[in-house]
Amino acid sequence: MERKMLVGVTRRSKVVFNSRLQTRPPMPEILVSDSHAEVREQISRLLSQATEASGQTFSPRAITLALMDSDRVVGGLSGTTNWEWLYIETLAVAPEFQKQGFAKQLVMKAEEIARERGCCGSWVDTFTFQVPTFYLALGYEKFGELPNYPKGHSRIFLRKLFI
Repeated sequence: MERKMLVGVTRRSKVVFNSRLQTRPPMPEILVSDSHAEVREQISRLLSQATEASGQTFSPRAITLALMDSDRVVGGLSGTTNWEWLYIETLAVAPEFQKQGFAKQLVMKAEEIARERGCCGSWVDTFTFQVPTFYLALGYEKFGELPNYPKGHSRIFLRKLFI
């Protein structure tokens, strides 16, 4: 006697083993999307719950600094503080305002805010084509590198301890 095995991925998959019918609950589906702010928020909430279950509290606080010329944003820094560290996510200054010390002022202001929040250090990731020497001149040290990302360049990880 031949035994049948039917496996399917539908809303109600039915599996037959030894001529017994068993019903499984609906399987989750994978949604592919370029932009789903609400979904991203729900994923972050799941991560936060898992992190808190391990005894840690995930509570990032944003830092957003804007360099203004009249009513126009010509640069800025965005980052977060969490677990006693500042993470600099984005730092940019318009070309006509570069090499005038504004990027340094933005980083120093973010570090000041981080210290006020009790942070022990700062970290950032940048690329070899984005002048990582800028951060080295501010006292950051390299602690990691992802080579060939993007191709022909590297992603560089830098940190600075506040002492």
